[in-house]
Amino acid sequence: TGNVTITQTAMNVNRSGNGTGFYGMLNNINSPAVYNPGVQTMGMNLTVDAMGNIYVVGLTSTPATGLDNTLIVKYNSSGQVQKIATFPGIDGLDITNGIGGSAIYVTGQRPDPSAWVTLMYDSNLVLQSSAVVLGDASARSIAIDMPGNIFVVGSDSANSYDIKVIKYNSNLQQLGMATFNTGGRDDGQGIGIGENDTVYIAGESIVNGTTSYVVLKYSNDLSTLISSAVYSNNVSITDTFGPRDILVTNSYSGVVYILGLTGSESASSW
Repeated sequence: TGNVTITQTAMNVNRSGNGTGFYGMLNNINSPAVYNPGVQTMGMNLTVDAMGNIYVVGLTSTPATGLDNTLIVKYNSSGQVQKIATFPGIDGLDITNGIGGSAIYVTGQRPDPSAWVTLMYDSNLVLQSSAVVLGDASARSIAIDMPGNIFVVGSDSANSYDIKVIKYNSNLQQLGMATFNTGGRDDGQGIGIGENDTVYIAGESIVNGTTSYVVLKYSNDLSTLISSAVYSNNVSITDTFGPRDILVTNSYSGVVYILGLTGSESASSW
């Protein structure tokens, strides 16, 4: 019975124009919340705290440099902007809130020098801590377990294209790390927490020109790969095929849902 909040921007905006803003539908489709800073802006993800405040993370470009910056906007439940924060040179891709809503965590990637970056803010969007992993890497998704530990998944192409997942404590001190490779080009896309705080990862793998879904289940300390599954439609890398997010329903059912794409260059579907 709760309200649903959606954030979205057009993906094919003209970078030479004034840009688009965060566009959200709060409570119903007739109640939009728009944030437009006057430059090209793209909302990527959101989270809601226990008080009903909505935090949206996305990208905003700097015309003078051509670089993207992380943009975080805090709305109240009525869609009114409360706080705004930016972080230069980082593509902010995912966001989650800490236990009790005391902290907001954002993850993304830095193009030059290449790294994935995780940021910790308080509820007023004041930066508290950051963690940087250097290398040719891309952070995609973030999740939090019941004790408040943070998990970030993405890819690492320093040696080969591996799925990489890192565990931090609530202050972004690294506690563990795991990598997975199918023998091809792998990329972690989504992460969720399941029963007994186990860690589920959805990713894509390209082996010998064929793209597949990969689902991994790790122990909470990331020391043990409990199980893995691969799903393929035998589609080529020129087709659109791969997961984009994962949802673990709750700690009891253990049911996992994966959202992704399938199709060709001319037509694709969820």
